[in-house]
Amino acid sequence: MNPLISVIIPVYNTEPYVRKAIDSVLKQTYDNIEIICVDDGSTDNSPHILDEFAANYDNIKVIHTENKGLSHARNTALDCCKGEYIAFLDSDDMYHEQMLKILFDALYKNNCDMAACNVVNYNVEDADQLRYDLSEKYKVSLKSNENLMEYFYSLDKEKVQKAVLVYLKLYKRKIWENIRFPVGRIYEDNAVLHLISQKIDKFADVHLGLYYRYIREDSIIGQSTKLSIKNFDILYNQKERCDFYEKTNQHTFTRLAYKEYLHTLRCIYTETKESSLDKKVICPQLKKEYRTYFAKVKKQKIYSKYDVIKEIVAGYLTF
Repeated sequence: MNPLISVIIPVYNTEPYVRKAIDSVLKQTYDNIEIICVDDGSTDNSPHILDEFAANYDNIKVIHTENKGLSHARNTALDCCKGEYIAFLDSDDMYHEQMLKILFDALYKNNCDMAACNVVNYNVEDADQLRYDLSEKYKVSLKSNENLMEYFYSLDKEKVQKAVLVYLKLYKRKIWENIRFPVGRIYEDNAVLHLISQKIDKFADVHLGLYYRYIREDSIIGQSTKLSIKNFDILYNQKERCDFYEKTNQHTFTRLAYKEYLHTLRCIYTETKESSLDKKVICPQLKKEYRTYFAKVKKQKIYSKYDVIKEIVAGYLTF
């Protein structure tokens, strides 16, 4: 059984990398794939490269749009893809040649809604040393939708990445029905995680690095340590998650979501004070938001008494 898999590749000014990205999909051992490349208003030679691929391969579709960001590009592809299963690839990254085959087998044989693998980071210096030999045995663990969010709220970086990053996964098409990425924000994967988790009964955790992520300074990943006003998008995501879990009466995740939100407010407050951003405007707003949500925590008894004391101390040391 080889149902169609749609691979969605948003492209913006990745001329040096996009050929390798597309080639890594064309070389997959899984043999029923459509590739949808969305050119997000690139100003380099990326659009021409995409059109060359589309002219030479019947299973590649190219859509050219104005520059509206990663979320819009992905949403455009989601609106027109035809596959029973959906995967994502960033245009400066690569798949291991067996990635889709391994993820599909794990998903299909175990009657899962999603399968996820590990990420392997690389740069120019170690690109030639990526491992392609999968002769060793690997483990597949079956997890619930609650396990997915437990991964997200854990302190294990590998689990957090596996929970959040959409490009590490193969999804049944139904997962993305009525879910789209928020246009205009960064951290778009983070923004839809809780919505996706509600549509998953079971997922396959493949303990194997199959997705090769290229780390470059001008990428979103490479810039993530530099505070800018766009970093505040993470607060919108977390606030939405607090409200979502509270409205759906998921008490455990409500508590974890509030902890995450208050912690991030404190961190961004501290980073803002040391940044070039307008501290006189932003810091009072962050402080007010923190106090508002901490008041909700105490009033609604979302935290234990011990957690309330810890938060009081943390807030005192921050503000």
